[in-house]
Amino acid sequence: MAEGGIEVDSYDDDNLQDQNDEIQALMSIFDGDEKNRLQILTSASDQEQDGEKCGQCNSLQIDVPVKLNASFMKVDVSLPVEDAENNHVPEGHTTSTEGVTLARSISGQRLLWSFEAEYLIPLTLHLTLPSTYPSTDPPVFALYCPWLSSQQLATLCQELDRLWEEGGGMPVLYTWIDWLQENTLSCLGIELGLCLSVDTFDEDVDDPRVHTESLDINEIITMLLRYDRHQRNLAFKKTVHECVVCLETYLGSHFYTIPQCNHHICHDCMKASCELHVKEGTVLDLQCPNFKCKCSIPPYIIQDVLTPQEFNRYETLSLQKGLEVMRDIVWCPRCENPVIMEPEEKLSLACCTTCMFSFCTECLESWHQGEECKTKLKMLEDARKKMENRKKQKEEDALEHRRKLKQLAEEYENQMYIKTKTKKCPTCVAPIVKISGCNKVICTNCMSPLCWVCERKITGYDHFVDNIHCSTFSLTDADDADVNLYPTMKPTQPARLPAIDQKAILMDIKLAERDPERQKDLVVCPCCKHRNLREKKNNHMKCWNCNTNFCFSCKQRLKGTISGHFSGGSTCRQHGK
Repeated sequence: MAEGGIEVDSYDDDNLQDQNDEIQALMSIFDGDEKNRLQILTSASDQEQDGEKCGQCNSLQIDVPVKLNASFMKVDVSLPVEDAENNHVPEGHTTSTEGVTLARSISGQRLLWSFEAEYLIPLTLHLTLPSTYPSTDPPVFALYCPWLSSQQLATLCQELDRLWEEGGGMPVLYTWIDWLQENTLSCLGIELGLCLSVDTFDEDVDDPRVHTESLDINEIITMLLRYDRHQRNLAFKKTVHECVVCLETYLGSHFYTIPQCNHHICHDCMKASCELHVKEGTVLDLQCPNFKCKCSIPPYIIQDVLTPQEFNRYETLSLQKGLEVMRDIVWCPRCENPVIMEPEEKLSLACCTTCMFSFCTECLESWHQGEECKTKLKMLEDARKKMENRKKQKEEDALEHRRKLKQLAEEYENQMYIKTKTKKCPTCVAPIVKISGCNKVICTNCMSPLCWVCERKITGYDHFVDNIHCSTFSLTDADDADVNLYPTMKPTQPARLPAIDQKAILMDIKLAERDPERQKDLVVCPCCKHRNLREKKNNHMKCWNCNTNFCFSCKQRLKGTISGHFSGGSTCRQHGK
C-alpha cells in the first residue's frame, strides 16, 4: 500500500516510462525556479523482487500561481463588527493605511476591508501517480488554497476530472497545471474581484480531494497581504528603477521602499538624508526624501543605514522630541530629566523621581502649596538683590584670592630657590648654598667638607684630581639659559682681558660637551686631570688649570722645545684632524 492509500501493483514498463518522462519534462520546465514550485515527494522504484517490480508510487507537489486578467485583483472583505479587531471606525467613515482601505457599513454591523493585490497565493496541487497511470487511471490528487472556499475547490476538481476524460489516457499533469494557472479565476467567476467573508469559508463539501485548514479570516487576509508584498518586492528587485532624488538608475535591490507612500529611494540618498537629520537633531523631519512627501521613514530602514552610534542618537532625540510635545510631561529644573505631572491640575505639582525635587510646574521653583507664584517683577527684584550681595562677596573674595596668590607665589619662589640653588650635606643632610669660590664647600652646620659637583664627602683637593667629572671650579652661577645665550651675547668686559679667563674657558668646555661635533676636541690634562678644549685643530695643548704643555694626539707632557715633539720622526702633527 503506497502513501495516501494507493495500492502499488507491479508497474507496466510503458506506464513507468511515461511517468518518468512526464516528471522529467516538468522538472525541466520549472528548473531554476526560485520559488521551488515543484517538489518530488517520492519516486517509484524500478527494482525487481521475486521476478516482479515493486516499490512505491511517484508523488509530487506543485504550487500553481493563478494568472490575473488585469494588473491587479481587488480584494473585498466583509467582517461582522464583533469579529473585527478594528471596531472603532465610525459609521460611514473610511480610513486607509498602506494600501488597505477600512470602512464601516451604513448599518454599522460590518467592517469592510478593501485592497489591491498583484499576486495571489498559489494553489497547492498534491499528485500521486498509480501504476496504471496514464494508460488506465488518472492521477490521485488533492487541491488546497487558503483564499478559496471548499465549494470553489470542488468545482476545480471536477474540471480536472473533465480534462482527464478528454485526454483519453494521455499524460495530463502539465495540462492540469496550465489550466489551473490560466482558467481558475474565469471558471469561478471572480475575474473582476475577490470577495471574502466569514460565510464564504463555512461551506462544507463531500469531496476528499478538497483540503482545507481551520483558518480565521483575519489570518487569511494577513497571508494574502504578506504574500502580495513579498512577491512585489521580489519583482521590484529584479528590475531597474530611477531614484526620485538623485535621478540615478539602479536595480531594485539597491533601493529602499517606504511602505506608507511606496516611494523608492536609493541606498545612498536614504543614508545621506538620515545622517543629516540625525546630525542636525531634526529627527521629527525625518520623512520620505521625495518632494512634498510627508510619510515617515520606518525605524528598520533608519537602523539599516545608520551606524550603531548614530542610531542610538536617533532614538534618544526621538524620545526627547516625543516627550516635549506631551502635555503631562515637564522637565525637572535641576537634573533636566522628564517628570510626569500630578493628575490634579490645581496643584501644579511635579515630583522628580531622579533627584527627588518637588517643584511648581508654573514657575519651576520649589513647590509652594497655597502660595501664588512670584511675579516676574518680584523675581527680578530678588535677582537684583542677590546680584548686589554676590558682587560685594565677589570683591571680598577677590581680595582674599589675591592675598592667597601672593602668598603662594612667595612660597613657590622659596621652594624653587631651595630646589635649584641648594644641595644637601652628605653628613647632616642640611641644605647648603654656595655663593662663590671653588667646588670644595664646608657645611656651616656640621663643618664637613664636601664636593659641590657630586655632593660627596671629601678630605682635600685630591678628589678633583682623581675624578675627571669634578672640577675645582665650575659655572654654578650660570644656568642653562645663560649657556644658550652665551654665543650671541656681546662682551661687556673691558677691552684688556686677563691672560686666562677661566670663566670663559669653562663656558666653552660646557658648550662643547653639548655639541656632538666638538666633543672630539675635548681632552683630559695628564697632570691635573682637568678637561681642556682644542682650538683651531692645534694639537699643542696648554692646560688652563696647571699650565702644563701636552700633546692632543698622544696625551703626553711636552718637555724641551715644543717644535721638537712635532718634527723629525714623530708621528704627531701639530695641526691635524
